[in-house]
Amino acid sequence: RLQHVSNGFEWVQSLTFLNVASLTGQRSRGVEAMHIKQVIIRGFKTYKDQVSLAEDFHPGVNVVVGFNGSGKSNFFNAILFVISDHFGTLRAETRKALLHEGTGPAVLTAFVEIVFDNSDRRMPIDKDEVRIRRSVGVKKDDYSLEGKHATKAEVFNLLESCGFTKTSPYYIVQQGKVAELTLMSDRRRLELIKEISGASVYDERKAESEKILDEMRTRRQKTDDVIDSIAQRIHNLEEEQRELVEYQTLERQRRCVEYELTDREWRGAQEKIDALELEKQDAAVQLHERQRNASNVRARISDMESEIQQLSTRRDGLAAERAEMEQTRVARSSELTRARLEYDDARKHAADEERARVVAEADSKRIQEEIREVEQKIQEQQATLAEQLTIRRDLVQRKQVREVERDQLLAKQGRKSQYSSIQERNAALTEEIRRREQMMEKHQKMLQECEEGITREEEKAVSSKQTVETTRADIKKLESGLGESTPALSRINAKLEEVAERRRLLVQDRERLVREREDAERQITQCQNRVDS
Repeated sequence: RLQHVSNGFEWVQSLTFLNVASLTGQRSRGVEAMHIKQVIIRGFKTYKDQVSLAEDFHPGVNVVVGFNGSGKSNFFNAILFVISDHFGTLRAETRKALLHEGTGPAVLTAFVEIVFDNSDRRMPIDKDEVRIRRSVGVKKDDYSLEGKHATKAEVFNLLESCGFTKTSPYYIVQQGKVAELTLMSDRRRLELIKEISGASVYDERKAESEKILDEMRTRRQKTDDVIDSIAQRIHNLEEEQRELVEYQTLERQRRCVEYELTDREWRGAQEKIDALELEKQDAAVQLHERQRNASNVRARISDMESEIQQLSTRRDGLAAERAEMEQTRVARSSELTRARLEYDDARKHAADEERARVVAEADSKRIQEEIREVEQKIQEQQATLAEQLTIRRDLVQRKQVREVERDQLLAKQGRKSQYSSIQERNAALTEEIRRREQMMEKHQKMLQECEEGITREEEKAVSSKQTVETTRADIKKLESGLGESTPALSRINAKLEEVAERRRLLVQDRERLVREREDAERQITQCQNRVDS
């Protein structure tokens, strides 16, 4: 029992410890009763450094005496801090107030450790000493038991097993409690005695039991309701189970029917699959046959393409030969025509010579007169011809200039509305320039031809004189060479026969080449049709 009392002096107080083994104050069989043996404090309120007693507490009465402010109350509070619920739940401000506040470095943690003598094994721990420590800081509040971390509930359960119960807090008598007890009323003193004796605990337990009994009645009523609902549910489940059994029976029958139908369908499908498999095999055989035919057709197409290529080459050769033969035929036809013309000219010449020989003598005098007349006319008309040619050249040039000016005026009048853009106008002007250049070249060519015509006329005039002279000589030659014309005619007839034979051979070659070309074209058409099909 721990008692905190004052001796009545202002400057001295005393703290009395009464360690007893039991409420009767007896010891058991010579073994010391459980008591506080040692108190170790550090950082708690006025105790900055670690403080411990030089000697252990006596199992009996212990008195601590000191001046005011020496720390007796803080020493008492330190013991309460560990074994009492007076410092149960601490806020951060309260924990900070418990730490030592003074000069020097701030104290962050504090602890109070109480060593109990457990020689009588009152605490259910197999040790002679039991150490209980409580550490406090700004953010922590921990308990430890025998150097191991322990919860507050574990520590207070251990203390309650030794008699330190929360329901009877009178194992610690604070200052003024004795005087308060003497001044209490009888009713309050009876309640206090009940609390001390523990009778109030039973009243509290009785109230709690009645409360629990009421709760159990309510829970029983709820349980009965739940049981009734469960029974109804069980009845419904039995009905559902019966329906389920019927459903399972019908389901088995349905599955049997479905199995039978499925089996029949499967057999029918299997037969169809077998038939389709046979059709597939036949189709595969036909496919292979078609593939072989396609390969053969491709090979034949390839052969035909090569044959077509050869025929095309041959056709090109035949076309070249035909063109060459055509050229030969044209040349030979020209030669034949020329030979015929020569032959006709020769016959005509011979006839003319014959007639000329007849009339030559008659016309000789007339020709001589005409020659004289022609010479006179030529001499008269040479000056006029030169003058007319000059006038004609001037007129042609003036005509060309006027035509050019007329075309330019017409082009300027319709040029603006004729073209939609500058590019189109430039293209048209370029085409017009090219056309004008062609026209100019054509006119120059015509002018050149006129000049050549004039030159030819002049040459004809000169040749007319020569003809007159040669005619006079020819008359004499005809007279002398009339007897020599018969062998020349024979040579011309032989040449004509030779040319006719060559013409016949050329016609035959031409007909043969035409037939070969038609045959080649027909073969090419057939091959092309075969390739297309």
